[in-house]
Amino acid sequence: MKFTLLLILIISSTLLSAQDSTEKRGYPTFRLDEIEVTDSRTGIELKDLGKQVEVITQYEISQMPVNSVDELLRYIPGVEVQSRGMYGTQADITMRGGTYNQTLILLDGIRIGDPMTGHFNSNLPLTLSNIYRIEIIKGASSVIYGADAVGGVINIVTRNMSTFFQYRQPPMMCGNAPRYIPSEKVKYIEKDTINDKEYEEGILGISIGQYSTYGINYFSQASTCSNVHIDIAYNHNESYGYPAFNNTHNYGFNNHTGGMSINETMNETDYIAYRFAADYRYFDARYFYTASSFDKSKERVERYFGQTKFRIRSYEGYDIIGNFGLIYTTDNFTFNPAFTPNNHKTISGNLNIHDQLKLDANTAMTFGTELQFNFMESTDRGDRSQQQLGLYAVGVHDFNTDFNMNAGLRGELLPTGDIEVVPSVGTNYYLTDKIKLRANAGRSIRTPDYTERYVSTGLDGILSAGRNLGNPDLMPEISWNYEAGTDIQLAQKVSLNVTGYMRDSKNIIDYGFKKGSEIANNQNLDPTFDYLYAQNLAELQVRGVEFKVSGFEGSSLKTFNWYVGGNILDITVADDISSKYITNAAGLNFSAGLFFIMTDYLKLSTDVIYRKRDVTEDQSIEFGLTSEYFVMDAKLTYRLSIFDIDLTVKNLFDREYSDILGVQLPGRWFMLGVSISDDMFISE
Repeated sequence: MKFTLLLILIISSTLLSAQDSTEKRGYPTFRLDEIEVTDSRTGIELKDLGKQVEVITQYEISQMPVNSVDELLRYIPGVEVQSRGMYGTQADITMRGGTYNQTLILLDGIRIGDPMTGHFNSNLPLTLSNIYRIEIIKGASSVIYGADAVGGVINIVTRNMSTFFQYRQPPMMCGNAPRYIPSEKVKYIEKDTINDKEYEEGILGISIGQYSTYGINYFSQASTCSNVHIDIAYNHNESYGYPAFNNTHNYGFNNHTGGMSINETMNETDYIAYRFAADYRYFDARYFYTASSFDKSKERVERYFGQTKFRIRSYEGYDIIGNFGLIYTTDNFTFNPAFTPNNHKTISGNLNIHDQLKLDANTAMTFGTELQFNFMESTDRGDRSQQQLGLYAVGVHDFNTDFNMNAGLRGELLPTGDIEVVPSVGTNYYLTDKIKLRANAGRSIRTPDYTERYVSTGLDGILSAGRNLGNPDLMPEISWNYEAGTDIQLAQKVSLNVTGYMRDSKNIIDYGFKKGSEIANNQNLDPTFDYLYAQNLAELQVRGVEFKVSGFEGSSLKTFNWYVGGNILDITVADDISSKYITNAAGLNFSAGLFFIMTDYLKLSTDVIYRKRDVTEDQSIEFGLTSEYFVMDAKLTYRLSIFDIDLTVKNLFDREYSDILGVQLPGRWFMLGVSISDDMFISE
């Protein structure tokens, strides 16, 4: 009730303050520093969605002591990454108290998740060097992005697939063409001139570390006067693994990621882009998914990704974008050497076409359609296929320079044949030059994946106790979401974001223990055994507040960055249940970091995480969930001639902790890297 009153109070103050604000605009020294990035699906600027939005640039990524995207996201306030290992081996990404299946991951607007399981959502076929920026939209976004966008959306944007490069008419010289440096060591910048007709930039690095760890990273980008832009990337990391379980087991891994993309600017307004990428991971997966004493799992996951994207603006009044992605995934999972391995193959496609229309000077609309289709062949889940279709319309209207609203409606045809209607409305009001109020409300849905519906249902013989078991009769999750917040410029280079949110959900899907005799599809079960059975377990309510305070020094090059932020939430479950994922989210989740260029040759970055969660008795077993922990990572970089030398320390204080029931995460881990790249210490 208190949270609801707070929400009403903020929205009411927004409406009551909708008046001429010229008297309040007495702040000539600075204005609210906002994100100027356009949403790829709607054409609406992200700052106008009425949501908490965060954009991470390549320059900020280069500062952090991380090796993969999921390690990077661990430090973003409001995002919780429940990791299973180092170097992006596997992780569940959650937001605002949701589960890993309630956060939608996109790569240049294409769904990157696997229809078999949301555990592969972080298996991204790109390297950190590929990334131009990461857009994080917190809160429900199903009206734009469809099912599964419940806790939020993370869209990873690369340069070639999402950029319109300046068109150069042959045989003109490339003298005024934009140029960027795609190094992990610098931000993207633009040079005034390029003397040559063509150019090429790149980075090559190697690293070594404890536990027989080594890595290779390569990235290059080239542009020609024929309006073709190409980039190529490859990354490899391998390790014997951190000794866990009192030195009785090592979580080893062998990961490869690589690919290339091509962007062709066709004329003054249109472009087409292509990508092909591959990702290979082989790792120890003991207790990743089950609590069975027989679990000695190893897993190999391969993913192949193709994408085509075009933009046509040459027809007056139209801005048409088409985006198609296709992913082929193979998964070989050995639960125990004495058991027959499970093999799975999936093909998933995602097609999105939309048109952005400017109706008048103050009103814009976007109409679009999205098609999802997928196929699966599996030894323990069977052969399956399904399709899902969405139609949506989103509009935004500026009432004046201080106040705007956006609204959207989506119809979603589910694989079951049912139709779900998803509405959304949002508003923004600039109280002063330095204070913005915002609010958003909407409905969201989440459909069960193949694992939740069919895991272990196709195995022969009696299933051992503690194994996961699918439920073909699962219903989709339904949620209503509400949020309100403010963005404040506290000083010239210091900003504050605060958001309160609430989500009411029903039909929440999770695994809960159930006797074999109580399960309907029990043909391969022992009636006396307990199984982790997928069910629509409960109705729940999530309430929370998230915040971030950040600042920097410098102008074009930020020489000193810092941030402090976090998320405080409470999850209330209608029924007294014991589940695997529903209540895993940390009630307190704080992070902080700083980056400092100390001299022309030396820089330091540190990031810390503090988490505290409620742990039930059955989750507090050995190597169970850690109720409270503090972890700090650090990286020191020294410039020596043409080389950058990095010393990275993960888990500096050697804490014992876990994010997933049964999975012990690594202690202190030292790594040393050397790379050749462009100068990262650029004077302003």
